[in-house]
Amino acid sequence: MRQIAWGGVPIDEFVLIEYVISIVGHVPVRNAYIGIYVDGDAGYLGLGPEDWAEICVDDWSGSRYFAVGEDGSDSVFYAWVADDDGDPAVAGESYAFDNHSATGAMAVALLGPVGGTSQLSFNWWNASGDGWGPCRISNCARIHVTGYAYSDADKYAIMSNGELDYDQIEMWLDHTSEGWQPPPSPLSRSTDTQCLISFGPLTIYPGKQIRFGMVLAAGYGFHRKADDFAELYDRELPFAYRDSLDFSVLDSNIARAKGIFDYLHRGDVNWNGKVDIGDLVDLVRYLYFGAEGPSYLPVCDVNQDGSVGLADAVAIAMHVLAGQPL
Repeated sequence: MRQIAWGGVPIDEFVLIEYVISIVGHVPVRNAYIGIYVDGDAGYLGLGPEDWAEICVDDWSGSRYFAVGEDGSDSVFYAWVADDDGDPAVAGESYAFDNHSATGAMAVALLGPVGGTSQLSFNWWNASGDGWGPCRISNCARIHVTGYAYSDADKYAIMSNGELDYDQIEMWLDHTSEGWQPPPSPLSRSTDTQCLISFGPLTIYPGKQIRFGMVLAAGYGFHRKADDFAELYDRELPFAYRDSLDFSVLDSNIARAKGIFDYLHRGDVNWNGKVDIGDLVDLVRYLYFGAEGPSYLPVCDVNQDGSVGLADAVAIAMHVLAGQPL
């Protein structure tokens, strides 16, 4: 595992983490799923240790796709966690954010050739209270677990369910018409929200590696006004409140992190952790001989001009054969 972080604006609000996974032994691991578990616990910084339990009981979790790149041809999927109202200081009937309010949000996105796997999943659940989380009706009969997973078998079932749960903001709405199990009644709001973003299935062969990246990002200004939650949130009609949330900084930070990640790995066409003659051969075969596309096309844009073509193959050739920098 490799971690990269920066201390200067504007790249000081995210951490890049690169994972390299291999197996010990001579037997392939089949139908493997990889997940990133998040327990955000967003809350007011001014609370003392005796009040920390209050921090985790009013968070939201959700997920989001957004387009990146000048032409919008690429996209990123991320899971986010935030406090429900930003924890404003309340004095009488007025609401106001102060320096300790949790007005931002955090997010996790997977980077690299994750999209080449068969499915991507996002699941959230209440870790305390009723322990409930959304589940598609078709999956509930098959995996026998919704919400909090206690056993390894339950955790695997959740990682492999292929669901993209609706946002927790909609937790009281009945989504049965869309194929979801109805929420239990009564449904607790006082909960420690946790979520999981996962992908698979994968086959990990002896001597081979699974490589992917993750970005952990923060985003300020997620809550715009201190009284938005109090004024706008309605369990039965939560959409006006959701529209008040500002995802722009999270989107920007994750897009910037993805750009850096892709830049650091440019030229690694076959995604094996190095740039050599094999990458040149694979790119030429893809461009001119109809070979299957690379597992992660963005790293093939070596010269960062927004397209993949002859100039990129030449750049790799000059690097491999003449030692020129990429």
